[in-house]
Amino acid sequence: MSDAFTVLWTHDTCRALRKAGHVGERPPVAFSGVHSSLPAWSGARVGDEVYALHVNRCVVFV
Repeated sequence: MSDAFTVLWTHDTCRALRKAGHVGERPPVAFSGVHSSLPAWSGARVGDEVYALHVNRCVVFV
């Protein structure tokens, strides 16, 4: 059975993806790091689902 991960992306991350022309596409990368909103991918495996969330002006984008 696959696991699911949720990550909150910052305005800077979303802005960089838009600037690179990735609007409407699946992101080519997964961001992670030491910040609590960025998961450690050590537990992620092939087939797991990742839901990237972004909040802008009280609207949640998945």
